[in-house]
Amino acid sequence: MYTRINRESGHRAGRFVQRWGILLIAGVLLCGAWAYLTVAFTEQKQHLLAERQRELAQLNSAVTLQSSGLLKLAETHLRTLDRFLQANPRTNPRTDPHFVALADMLRKSSNGLIELRMVSVDGKLFYIPPPEGRSSGDVSDKAYFKAQLAPSGQNLYIGDPVQSRVTGRWGIPISWRLEAPVSGMLVMFAGIELERLFVMYEKLRLKPAGTITLINDKGIVLSRTPPDPALIGKNILTKAGFAKEYGAKAHDAFISDGSLSDGVKRVVSYERLDEYPVTVLVTEDVQDVLAPYYGRRNVTLTVSAGVTVALLLLAFFLQRFLRALNAAQKDLEHAARIDSLTGTLSRRTFLEIGSREFSRAHRYERPTVVLALDIDLFKKVNDTYGHGKGDAVLRECCAAWLTVLREQDYLGRLGGEEFCAILPETGLEGAWHVADRLRQVTAKLRFAGEYAEFGVTVSIGMATFTAADHQLSHVMERADKALYLAKKQGRNRVETVEPPAVLVMPEMAFS
Repeated sequence: MYTRINRESGHRAGRFVQRWGILLIAGVLLCGAWAYLTVAFTEQKQHLLAERQRELAQLNSAVTLQSSGLLKLAETHLRTLDRFLQANPRTNPRTDPHFVALADMLRKSSNGLIELRMVSVDGKLFYIPPPEGRSSGDVSDKAYFKAQLAPSGQNLYIGDPVQSRVTGRWGIPISWRLEAPVSGMLVMFAGIELERLFVMYEKLRLKPAGTITLINDKGIVLSRTPPDPALIGKNILTKAGFAKEYGAKAHDAFISDGSLSDGVKRVVSYERLDEYPVTVLVTEDVQDVLAPYYGRRNVTLTVSAGVTVALLLLAFFLQRFLRALNAAQKDLEHAARIDSLTGTLSRRTFLEIGSREFSRAHRYERPTVVLALDIDLFKKVNDTYGHGKGDAVLRECCAAWLTVLREQDYLGRLGGEEFCAILPETGLEGAWHVADRLRQVTAKLRFAGEYAEFGVTVSIGMATFTAADHQLSHVMERADKALYLAKKQGRNRVETVEPPAVLVMPEMAFS
């Protein structure tokens, strides 16, 4: 019996493989390959962005060092001029040739990047030396001058970028309050022209779309290379995409969503200067960073798509070929149906086989017994542990019963937890021993519950074929009555309702 059911199960599995196997295998393999490609490309993309963030951080450190040196040079120039004036308080800095020569030497030492000027007590701006044909300007309303008038004003002040009223050029104003006014002069002023600063940073930025930006501690853009007039003097800390990432760290790197400046998604590295309220930002367009990645990915995806289509077409045609070969086996598939859950005979197949055995037993007067099996309190198993566990109980019980039954015996599922077995060439006494072994192996089974193991039992009713029976249903009805008696007597037992004469001499029932 067990071998026969296994053979039928093998036939079903073989037919399923022949019908869908190649397509399923091809689909699984292709899904696995595409999943691998997806994970590999995602990791490669993240690795490339992380690597570029590290490279930007290194470039940022170099730009930060250069920017810090430029501001330090401007501060040194202002300190030097202040020291000269304090040492020569009677000097008129507007006309003194020594002071003018010193200022000109300092300007040249910065390659003209830093322009030096003076501001009087009343806010008049004077060039050093005064250029011919160029008038002085009034900067009394400028923040970098007002900051030096406050009693607690700071010596060095880096102002927001301003456009010169004299030259029309943009620059970063750095003011220095003299230790004491000299000849009406209160403030020394160093101006870093942005045009010259652009030239310096243009050599350092990453081409083609990289940027280098200086902002002060208030988030005001002091300089941006390449030049973007729309950004100079603007506060980028109001940009949500930047303010979210620009935290308390002295330096960091992140991916900007494009709201920072021109709408371009960028890899951003920033680093604050140690001595000055200035931060340097170095960026690179994400598209430029990922251009090699996209190239490799697109080629790989194109090739993979072609291979996928080819494999699917091949699998499809192979599957159609196998389905054509199996068309002749459809009738056998219907004739050999088994219960998909338990692996036992289906109700229809069992009744067909049972009718044949009934006819054979009558014709040759051979002893045959029907066993009606019902798992006790099975509804409680479903209600307590769920139908999934109930299905597992049915499978395990049937597997255990098949180890007890002989190859020539038949076991079928009539519905739910109700089963029936036909034991050819078996009298009541032999059948009782088989039934009791079925009961015992069932009681020994253990199943994993949510909190503890549990077991089940089976009640079994027996009925033998007699000469008075005209069809299989008569024997099955008596087996059902015996099953009901076993349930009524307390379950987990074997009962029969056969006539006493049959019970006394079971092996001679058909003699």
